[in-house]
Amino acid sequence: MSTPLLRTYVRGQSERREIQMQTSFPAKVLGWNSSTNTVRLEPQFTETWVRADGETQHEDAPDGDSYIDNVPVLFPRSGSWSITFPIETGSFGLVICTKYSLDAFRNQGHRVDPGDLRRFTMSGATFHPVNLHPNASHLVPSDSDHMVLGSGAFVDFIALAAKVDGLFEAFLNATPGAADGGAALQTAVQTYWTTSLGDDGTGSTTVKASL
Repeated sequence: MSTPLLRTYVRGQSERREIQMQTSFPAKVLGWNSSTNTVRLEPQFTETWVRADGETQHEDAPDGDSYIDNVPVLFPRSGSWSITFPIETGSFGLVICTKYSLDAFRNQGHRVDPGDLRRFTMSGATFHPVNLHPNASHLVPSDSDHMVLGSGAFVDFIALAAKVDGLFEAFLNATPGAADGGAALQTAVQTYWTTSLGDDGTGSTTVKASL
């Protein structure tokens, strides 16, 4: 039996490590646990590599049997402030795998010895619910001029509390004229609308939300 050349051995070891290494990849949501803010995911890349004989080989995993569980969803957050929304089953996003497993940090909440010293494995997977979807599943609506919150095609500008309050105050502070049929009240409201609200009314000029 011949001994492989050093370069052949090193190349083989390097290729095996690359096959095991996980960096980032698209994934499909199979389920979401809102109480723990974790998801079950199906990777959307099939593990593929080239064998020593030059032939391409794929992982041997039946459809629906290749998934990762208990993956934390990374919503934007700073302390007690956060932005969250429902994670729909069947939606897609990006998985990023950290250098070490996140288990020790998630359990202890401070700088820790990771324990599991394997690097860039599925134990460090995090899910980012971003717009990484098939081309046929574009965002609706697509608005180039405004921020849009929510889902669905029917959106409108959100009302601003200061504008709504000001409108009610103009109504409440108006002094009705004697037997004028509400003309003084109408004038007070119209004046506030013209001078303080303008064409935008009580709505924001930059943010829309679902109806």
